[in-house]
Amino acid sequence: GVGERLNDFDHPVLRQYRGWESAGNVGNCDRIAKPGAAQPPRGVHLSTRAGSLRSPAGLAALFMSIDWSPFVDLVRKHQRFLITTHVRPDPDGLGSQLALADVLESMGRQVQMVIASTWPPRYTFLDPERRIGRFMPPGDAHKDVEVIVVLDTGTWNQLGDFGDWMKTSTAKKVCVDHHVTQDDLGGILLKDTSSEATGRLVYEATQALGQ
Repeated sequence: GVGERLNDFDHPVLRQYRGWESAGNVGNCDRIAKPGAAQPPRGVHLSTRAGSLRSPAGLAALFMSIDWSPFVDLVRKHQRFLITTHVRPDPDGLGSQLALADVLESMGRQVQMVIASTWPPRYTFLDPERRIGRFMPPGDAHKDVEVIVVLDTGTWNQLGDFGDWMKTSTAKKVCVDHHVTQDDLGGILLKDTSSEATGRLVYEATQALGQ
């Protein structure tokens, strides 16, 4: 089992997991969600959509504090994505946009990227081809998107005029962030305040997608 293949590593969560697995609880994660089923030890997060823990995605889920299954489900069911970050963007926000866009495009999805403020020239090295554009009201260029992903912020005042447009959009909304302060953006919130950066959370999302 997974525990046997990880015997060379020592970690409190893994030690708990080995005991839990030895009790016969490993396998299809769907059984874990049933009432009365044995639960994994504290600190072990298992997605009910991850399938077997023997898969790379299932193994990566051992150390994820976020349940990425709602996001994975959205990616599986939709094709057109729009990714943004906060105004006056920093490398974490911009880099997270570019990384997630690359992952989604590698999965055959259509991706647009925008910011609601002027491009910071000192970060041109991150996006020399300027794949990330400036959001321009009234936002007609994005009317057909199916999913909006907001990265590295969860507050309306950090979204500028993009936020005004997003409030009127019928697209699904997802927020991936590591900051404490949050508004209700009207969608799925995937937040981990213990994460040092949103870039790390995008890495976790990539693992959850099996990429």
